[in-house]
Amino acid sequence: MKKKITLVLAVALIVLTSCMLLIGCTPSKPSDYMLKWNDSKNKSITIISYLDYVQVETSEGVFEKKEGKTTKELSYTKSGDTYMLKAVEITNIKKDGKDATTDTITPTGAIIYELKDGKYNIYKYELVWGKESETSDKIIKKGQWTALQDTKENVEADEDEIGMFKYIKNMIDNQEKLNKEMAETFDANYTKEGGKYVANDKEKGTLTLKVKSGELVCELIDGEGKVAGCSRFDLNDKITITSGAKDALNKYLNPKK
Repeated sequence: MKKKITLVLAVALIVLTSCMLLIGCTPSKPSDYMLKWNDSKNKSITIISYLDYVQVETSEGVFEKKEGKTTKELSYTKSGDTYMLKAVEITNIKKDGKDATTDTITPTGAIIYELKDGKYNIYKYELVWGKESETSDKIIKKGQWTALQDTKENVEADEDEIGMFKYIKNMIDNQEKLNKEMAETFDANYTKEGGKYVANDKEKGTLTLKVKSGELVCELIDGEGKVAGCSRFDLNDKITITSGAKDALNKYLNPKK
């Protein structure tokens, strides 16, 4: 019985220690988080904007403005030698003047550059109008992956067909420089208030920073107390190539199959 209790306590201690180590891996101070983000191999920054309405494409090229709210998220991710730009739209359409009980989350586009065997596999995701299925005449908007492959030289010179590699890479590289500069002067420019770090300069609004659920969240609060803009940093965001993207690349490389 004693051996069993000892074993249970040992396992519990290992689990507790593991949890403590995981918590310790995420800095609680924004300046420390920024520097760790710079060093991470798998990282992303998401720029978030808000609209006080919802624009719905009811049919191809036909749009209808509805009462509600829209959150647009544009994420730039680096995972090793793979880069990704992804757009997500979160909408909530009001009905009878009331918010819907749940939001609608829609990935609206993505571009992935995957360096493999000296070449870049390039995947593109977009929403297109087409038949719901081969046996149906109903036209709907759905996601579609396409892919191609290009040389490392062409892609890094931004001469590939899509031409987005430099833009995505520069976004990550420039953020690393900004993070380093911000961390060096952080203590002089930010004050901790109620669990958040607040910028001392409030000329353009109140900028707050807080590490929450493993992410660094930066919010710009306007004069009315509303969030006017937001960015979110993740230092453990690995890019996954979906089966749909892989199938598209296989189709590109083997067109006769």
